[in-house]
Amino acid sequence: MVGCFMISNSIPILIFCICVLALLWSSAYVPLRGDGPKAYFTKIVIVAICSCLFYAVSTLYDNNKDLVSLNRVLNGLYFSVSAVLPMMWLIYIAKATKAYRPEKVALRNVLRVPMGILVVLSIASIWTGWVFSVDDSGVYGRGPLYLPYTAVVTLYVVVPMLFTLHRIFDKHYYADRTMYLSLASYGFFALWGVALEIVYEGLPASAMGIVFTLLMNHLAYQRSQISTDSLTGLNNRGKLNSYMSIALENIPEDKKLFLVVLDMNNLKQINNQYGYKNGDKALVLFSVVLKRVCGPKGYFISRFGGDEFAVIAKCNDEQDCKMVVDEIKTALANASRKFACALSTSAGYAAAVEDDNIPDLFSRADRMLYAEKAGKA
Repeated sequence: MVGCFMISNSIPILIFCICVLALLWSSAYVPLRGDGPKAYFTKIVIVAICSCLFYAVSTLYDNNKDLVSLNRVLNGLYFSVSAVLPMMWLIYIAKATKAYRPEKVALRNVLRVPMGILVVLSIASIWTGWVFSVDDSGVYGRGPLYLPYTAVVTLYVVVPMLFTLHRIFDKHYYADRTMYLSLASYGFFALWGVALEIVYEGLPASAMGIVFTLLMNHLAYQRSQISTDSLTGLNNRGKLNSYMSIALENIPEDKKLFLVVLDMNNLKQINNQYGYKNGDKALVLFSVVLKRVCGPKGYFISRFGGDEFAVIAKCNDEQDCKMVVDEIKTALANASRKFACALSTSAGYAAAVEDDNIPDLFSRADRMLYAEKAGKA
């Protein structure tokens, strides 16, 4: 009775999951011919919809003696698609974190082997009953390879989760820590769903886990778009003002809070001489340098204007802040050696004092910046 109850009540849950995924598809849609993270995410949503559809229709045909063959085919398709989804999620994580290397064909093929075996086993189970079985009276059951199948699927979820967790604690990726933390958390929804489905046969917990995973990912992306500069991926002016407001109310007692403003030199000339495409590349390169230098130190980084950047740094003293500025200038010069032209930046900084405000802090930092630019003129 319990199993029948769970199965009969799974249909509304699956219909709800399909509706949520359809709305997610319409919201996140980008042309499928693309190969970037957003296009790949849309493909995952479509495959997830197919998975839920196969699950729902096969459940409708349970205990139906007249549709046994169709039920077996639907279950074979469901388990095949469910094997592909974790592999697609792994690739998506690699693309989103820029760890994906298209040229490493051999590695990608090796990763696909277990997934390919699961697909073959799922299709073969239509006749063999290895992963699942549907007897002649239409009753669904788990096959002897169901748990090994689930273990491999789980591994595809755990590997990218461990990868993102590792980068959370790697100081070199501190500037992107929020992104890695959110990506790592999504794996827990999928694992939670798989675990519940093993314990409660007939409960579509894995489908719910997939929906939560994709929905949370999409919402996190939408939030990041509000506070992120589209070109460089750094925090934008709105996020900078928000962060500074909180930082000025909580100035640490053991350190000084510095606002560092940086202005890329000669961007207009770079655009005119080398083209706006190279001008954008120069800004992106500058943002990469800022992440490498300031990210491991835990500093807040922002692009708040065309060629203007800001860093909120907690330093011991002014000399410590000046060393950071010098490090940024040296790193930018070294990073631009293979660029179309040499890149440099002018900088100014100011230490926050009690009852300070954002305009006054910017004004003091800008004065130093303009003085330095005037000296180079």
